[in-house]
Amino acid sequence: MPALRLHLGDAYGWFLLSVSGVEDASPGMRPRSVADLPAPEPGRARPPELAEFSQLEADGWLADMLAGDASEHTRPGGAATLLGSDRSAPDYALAARWVQALEAIMARMDDSLAEC
Repeated sequence: MPALRLHLGDAYGWFLLSVSGVEDASPGMRPRSVADLPAPEPGRARPPELAEFSQLEADGWLADMLAGDASEHTRPGGAATLLGSDRSAPDYALAARWVQALEAIMARMDDSLAEC
């Protein structure tokens, strides 16, 4: 699932930039969390939506999605052999939950920001 985490993390980072109002972002500037966002311009406050993201990054499904734990792919006590692998199959149900949760929160935030 490392590739999926990377893809979802990229989508999340670009969405953070959008929510925070950063318009001129270079490709290497994608944040991995709210803490990575640039400070708001003087006289401007951070959007309140970012507080919810910070909470989810600390403890929630978003924290699990963003945590890249290499040990999740290794079977305990298993060793790679010529005909086998020490990797277990990715958890597709978990990946589907992350995708659905990210889509839902992005849609909700888009609606919230459109009302402003």
